[in-house]
Amino acid sequence: MIDALPEIHATREFAGRHPGRVFLNYFLESQRGSYKWSREERIVQENRTEALDASRQAIRDGKIILPRGGAVIQEFAEHMASDVKQLVEDADTGAKSFRYVRTGTDHFSLAFTYECIAASRYASGVGRCFTWEGYDAEEHRRNNIMNIRF
Repeated sequence: MIDALPEIHATREFAGRHPGRVFLNYFLESQRGSYKWSREERIVQENRTEALDASRQAIRDGKIILPRGGAVIQEFAEHMASDVKQLVEDADTGAKSFRYVRTGTDHFSLAFTYECIAASRYASGVGRCFTWEGYDAEEHRRNNIMNIRF
């Protein structure tokens, strides 16, 4: 799964070279609910706020286990924290909604969110992100693996 925009021609060409294996991603703020996959068009569409919520929920619920510390994990955490959820009010209608606002570099944040979306297509179980079969939190604690919470 790759960003469809802003280089739409290049991303379509790339997806065309890998039929059925690469999907172009489009965020649609008006979409609600499940991710919408189109195999024929090689696209996936979802609400950006809901997708980012789901990826953060996977971290909070301990469905994703990250190694303890290290420079890459620190960078991952910084990127995840760069997408900040804020209450936004429409100036014309007064309608309020939550949206994530980028406050810094967020490459890992989006890549992780895309991974959650892609994994949801194949994962069994409840949820819109990862569902790990046989997850044992106590075993992970014994092996000195830590959960990072955002």
